[in-house]
Amino acid sequence: MRIAVVNGPNLNLLGVRRPEVYGSTTLERLVRLLVAWGRPLAAKISHFQSNHEGEIIDHLHGLRGRTDGVVINPGAFTHYSYAIADAIEAVELPTVEVHISNIMKREEWRRHSVVSPACAATIYGRGVEGYLWGIRHLHYRRIGSPETIRGDAGAVGDLRLPEGAGPHPVVVLLHGGGWLGHWRRDQLDGMAVDLWACGYATLNFEYLPAREDGRFPAVLDAADRARRLISARPELDSDRVALLGHSAGGNLALMTAGRWRAAGEAPRLTVSVAGVTTLRQDSEMDLAYLGGQDPRAASPRRLAPIGVETLMIHSTDDQMVPVEHSVGYAQDASAAGDRVETLILDHGGHLGYLDPANPAWTAARERFVSAFPV
Repeated sequence: MRIAVVNGPNLNLLGVRRPEVYGSTTLERLVRLLVAWGRPLAAKISHFQSNHEGEIIDHLHGLRGRTDGVVINPGAFTHYSYAIADAIEAVELPTVEVHISNIMKREEWRRHSVVSPACAATIYGRGVEGYLWGIRHLHYRRIGSPETIRGDAGAVGDLRLPEGAGPHPVVVLLHGGGWLGHWRRDQLDGMAVDLWACGYATLNFEYLPAREDGRFPAVLDAADRARRLISARPELDSDRVALLGHSAGGNLALMTAGRWRAAGEAPRLTVSVAGVTTLRQDSEMDLAYLGGQDPRAASPRRLAPIGVETLMIHSTDDQMVPVEHSVGYAQDASAAGDRVETLILDHGGHLGYLDPANPAWTAARERFVSAFPV
């Protein structure tokens, strides 16, 4: 795969210009990182930077027929260059818009992009690693012919269908990221592709509002819409649905399973991977998500049993969400009458599950397939 990275004005000053906002990585260092990030994905990376709008447009035109996808950081052109947006549409190459800083937390004028509507995805607020996530997204979106499907009230997800007429068993994927708006469903692109290759239909679902952080209980209402998307598709087996969430998405999977069961539409299996099962009063992130509500209301461990078969997966070396979240939940939910299995691994950390080549995800996938056969 060939991926062209295009950087706009002032990005030649990376590492020098406002490092407290854009980081200390220089453009020269970034270019080396881009090549390294592309290597495991068999992606050949090219790079171009210009401070001039016309040069960027000419370069985009020249990429047609010479590359398979584009990662672009238009810099300040993001906010007013309809010409660059038109060029992206004209060359008809899948394009990911990237911003190093969290533009949604900065000045009002920076929060608006005229380029985003022309792009397949927008990634912001992840530092220079946002380029890595852009490369990953372009790599995975070529696999499994994903269809972006939409429903009521902004419901959206990427659906991959296995071969055959179906109806197919469905895995609904719920991403992590602490309910923060700059972490989106592209986190689980690798999981979606890997499970699709196992014969499942995968719905990589976005439960966060566009360009905003998530709030409780609104994210639960959003997750309910995934069920309606499934019910509207005859090629999907709405009686064979699994919910699989990572980190904050693990919390959401457990909470959603209980709601679906109460509505008479329980999933066959709920999987929490490195999931958050107890929210805390001393966590700024948790409190921002709760918006002043009682943490117990959004803590699956406090709400067990949910009445759904559950698989808890975690690594003992997870430094972000301690393994006790899964172990403690399994103990309490089992005591309350739920059927709960655990897979506790020595290695995998918190983010290892996001890489299909990581042994932690391989073990997790094998246990999942055993618990929810196609």
